[in-house]
Amino acid sequence: MNDNRVHAYATDYVLQRYHLSDLEEAQRALTPAQYEGLLREIAEVEQQLTARVQPQPAARRSGGISTPFGLVTPVTALLLLALWAVFGLETLRGGSDNLNVLYTMGAVTGDTISTGQYWRLVASCFLHIGIAHIVSNSLGLIWLCTLAERLFGWLRYLGLYLASGVAGAIAAAMTSSPNEVTVGASGAVMGMVGALLVGSWRNRGVIDRAWGGRLSSSLLVMLAINLAFGFSVSGISNAGHIGGALSGGVLALLIPFRSSQYSRAYARIANAVSMVMILAVLVLASSYLWAH
Repeated sequence: MNDNRVHAYATDYVLQRYHLSDLEEAQRALTPAQYEGLLREIAEVEQQLTARVQPQPAARRSGGISTPFGLVTPVTALLLLALWAVFGLETLRGGSDNLNVLYTMGAVTGDTISTGQYWRLVASCFLHIGIAHIVSNSLGLIWLCTLAERLFGWLRYLGLYLASGVAGAIAAAMTSSPNEVTVGASGAVMGMVGALLVGSWRNRGVIDRAWGGRLSSSLLVMLAINLAFGFSVSGISNAGHIGGALSGGVLALLIPFRSSQYSRAYARIANAVSMVMILAVLVLASSYLWAH
């Protein structure tokens, strides 16, 4: 192959591996550090081709919805739609900063677990206080959760997202007073930080190690900044963030990225575990019907 064909093949190979259609989409969907890492990976594949080392087959492409902030994968798009629909309902019922509205719709408090109101552990993950709160979490879903969905696959990603959100809500409830309300998708988003961070190490045999290292570095910086911000600003549940991040990280030790390099039996087990987590969250949410 000539130089132009080598570059075109390497670019297409790397983009398909991360389910991106072109470099313009990659620049929109990734952070500057991630995009720089992608360009380096393209250069590495070019070197392999020049040395006549054939890379592994590219991963399957997945669809998505194009937004001004980048391509959003299908399940993440549905989660975003749900968050904004609930936010609209909050506004109609009296305002997203109205504590009575938040509590009625499912905010977590210090007595949530002791009083058996388990449905709040799920509902609180879809509530937000003010426009800045939901916008920041929406950006987290677009930039982090879209990447997680591409790497884990939609079923495993959804299981990780919901389980991390509930774990974050449990941590918030256990560290809050009965009069303090906690809401937000932050626990679930931080769960994806933990899952991607551990996953980049756990799956180092199926992804480019250099790219995985750069991803880990970026996520560590993001995690440190987020926790520092939470400790320095009042009104932020660091317990919820830490609980979500830890649960996502632990689960990512068991649930791998989607890859043909793992056996079918292992893939089925990972999918089954993810389905069980999704069903468990649905059972918790349905406890609202028992209470009412």
